[in-house]
Amino acid sequence: MMEEETALGGQLAGQRQLPEMVIGEQFTFIVDVAYGELRKKDNPLNCIRFSQMEKPYGQGYSFWIDRRDGRLVDSFSEGDSEQVLRVELDEAVKLDPVGVAQVMGVDVKNIPLHDEEIVAHPALYKSHTLGKEPMTVSILGEHYLADHQFYAFRCKADPERTIPFDKLHFWDFDAKAHFYFDLGKREVVDFPGESANDKRQVVAVVISAQQDQDNGGIKIPYNSNHEARVFPAQQISMVDFYKEMERRSNNFYTVYDPYTEFEHMPPQRVRTGKHL
Repeated sequence: MMEEETALGGQLAGQRQLPEMVIGEQFTFIVDVAYGELRKKDNPLNCIRFSQMEKPYGQGYSFWIDRRDGRLVDSFSEGDSEQVLRVELDEAVKLDPVGVAQVMGVDVKNIPLHDEEIVAHPALYKSHTLGKEPMTVSILGEHYLADHQFYAFRCKADPERTIPFDKLHFWDFDAKAHFYFDLGKREVVDFPGESANDKRQVVAVVISAQQDQDNGGIKIPYNSNHEARVFPAQQISMVDFYKEMERRSNNFYTVYDPYTEFEHMPPQRVRTGKHL
């Protein structure tokens, strides 16, 4: 089933339906291989990255979640044992072979048998490192190119329309960023008001955004070509966003495997040909 986005009507009809899985008989998660995560269906801020999971047998993954809210648990005492649930997850090549093929840039018939064999497609990372292919983001079928000279994404069909980089709100723990977008006017907006008079068709758009702060402190997304994820704006409110970032900062359990599968690749990793 497709992620439920009733506020957007039929505008999401063209998006690929991502696999879903039910955990603990009550939490439904979206399996999003392209973004390297499981994402709680009714709360996009609750993400569990493949890089945060254990790989106990070299195949598949395991992790613990809190039975109360479905959040990742890093450690717990014996007294908490009734509140946590161990989850065993199959390999991504089995959960979403189409998504793996898109990450690798190959036909789905040519994906490997196991996640540990996933590497970047040579033609893709060669074009990125040689600067022949600019970063592009597809937002509901409309393509935007990264214009680093002007620090903005520029609409391919209408170059006058841009999405300034300084409008991106970065998810420091997840290598992502989001902004608010009026689908009617096709322009970036501030977070929509709570008033019933606000009739704008505002959505939250989430993109992959490995960051580079060497350019005068401005965060610049690295090269990547991907489809943005679009949600009703209220699902990623700024209040909830900052609360979640504060929670993660206070409970810092995220330890990334530098060669984990499905991490978005900064240029130096692309050049090595290591696992995604």
